[in-house]
Amino acid sequence: MPDHHRQPPGDEPLTARSPLRLRAVLAGIALVWAGAAAVLFVVLGSRNGGALNWSLAVVCLVIVAVSAIDLLVIARRTRS
Repeated sequence: MPDHHRQPPGDEPLTARSPLRLRAVLAGIALVWAGAAAVLFVVLGSRNGGALNWSLAVVCLVIVAVSAIDLLVIARRTRS
């Protein structure tokens, strides 16, 4: 009967690299850019009253929320 919980042979766990740092950088960039775009679309929507500007602002705010949640998850995973 094979042991499925055994450590695999080789040095893979010692040299494995985590993509969390890149994921954190990308989430941070998305947070900043989407936040700035949301502010811009809110300003344009309040001046022009266009529904497109308001809907783009909502899309940007959703991206901001997803990026912020992703950064929180990354921070929690790096602490544990």
